[in-house]
Amino acid sequence: MSHGRREVRLLSLWSVPRSRSTAFFRVMGERGDFQVVHEPFSYLAEFGKCEIDGRTVTSQPALIDALRRLGRNRPVFFKDTTDEHYGGVLADDRFLTRDAVHTFLIRHPARTIASYHALNPRVRRHQIGFESLWEIYEAVLAATGRKPVVLDGDRF
Repeated sequence: MSHGRREVRLLSLWSVPRSRSTAFFRVMGERGDFQVVHEPFSYLAEFGKCEIDGRTVTSQPALIDALRRLGRNRPVFFKDTTDEHYGGVLADDRFLTRDAVHTFLIRHPARTIASYHALNPRVRRHQIGFESLWEIYEAVLAATGRKPVVLDGDRF
């Protein structure tokens, strides 16, 4: 996948939970031209470890490096939700600017919150994920100088 004049091997989709991102993920998996990775940062945040291509990683920097390695063989698409804070992503300028193309999926907050609340009535505000999604969006914009692609989950 090319982005301007450079070859980019990682395509990310960041979204708030309950924004139809898993449906988008399934579409990308069916294409056959990407290796797909489902919510590696969320998994790491929840369980303290994540497996990428047979390797167990236990930190966000190690996860980013594992995604880079995985992308050497074939382009990688990963999607993740922003119900957690990803400081390791924000701190890695190369990941934000050169190694990955970051895209974003949004959905109207009222629909997102209602959907999440139906699954988990004890959901906490930070778990809805809009603040962390905005934080990553702003970091990508500041680092690249370009507005990232934003898709509307309700139109998907």
